[in-house]
This record gives sequence, structure tokens and C-alpha cells, in this order.
Amino acid sequence: MIRARTILGWFGFFGYILMVVIASREPQFTASFMVSVLGNHFPWLTLEQKYFTVTLVRKLIHLLAYGGLALCCFFASAGTRPLKRRPFLAAFVLSLLVAGLDEFLQFSQAGRTGSLLDVGIDSLGIIIALLLTNFVQGKVNRKQAEQDS
Repeated sequence: MIRARTILGWFGFFGYILMVVIASREPQFTASFMVSVLGNHFPWLTLEQKYFTVTLVRKLIHLLAYGGLALCCFFASAGTRPLKRRPFLAAFVLSLLVAGLDEFLQFSQAGRTGSLLDVGIDSLGIIIALLLTNFVQGKVNRKQAEQDS
């Protein structure tokens, strides 16, 4: 029987890939577009402050988004027969493949730039999410073991 978490995990994984493909082609996801929007709302900021803010926000989005993707991949992997023996490794590899796809698509689009730094930030988000998941899962397992004894 396939659990709901497994289905939601795969749904999140493939939905994220779809989002990456769409977002890589849309101009509103470029830094220059975000700087212009920021300038409209905060005209007193210098150009450097706008770029710094946009860069910070974009990197934070990468960190959080790939952490979320890693959780989807973990739940999908944990409930899928060939992957459930090593769900953390499967989640890491699947998430990292999507990060690479994201940057490759950005690199291949005019006006976009792919960056190994972004893949590194994505990896950090993936690792943090999987470490937190491992920590929480360990606490849950210990609590269940205490209740069973």
C-alpha cells in the first residue's frame, strides 16, 4: 500500500521540477527584474543596496526551497521500494539533480546565469533539511521505543 506521504512526496518532487522549468523561462524571476520592483517600492535605496537585498533574498529562497524539495524527496524515497533502504541518500541525490537541472536551464536561457554557487547553496539547504529530518525521526523512534518497553 502506498502511503499518502509517499504520494505527496512524489507530487512535490515532480511539481518542483515543473516549477523550475517554468521559472527558468520567466523574466520576473531574474535579479534585474526584482531590483526594478524593489526600486519602485523603496526608491531611497542605492543600487548597491537593492542588489544586495535581492541577492540575499534570492539565496535565502534557494536555501529554503531546496530544503523543502529534499523533504519531498525523502518522503517519496522512504515509501518507494527501490529507494527506501537509503531514503536520505536518495533524497540528497534527487534534490541535487534538480538543483543541477535548475542551474543548467538558467545557464541556457538568454538573460539568465547558472551558478555553481547556487548549487552549493541548494546543497546546504538540502543537507540542513535532511539533518533536521534525521534528528526529528530519531526523537520519534526513541519515543516509540520507550512506549513499547
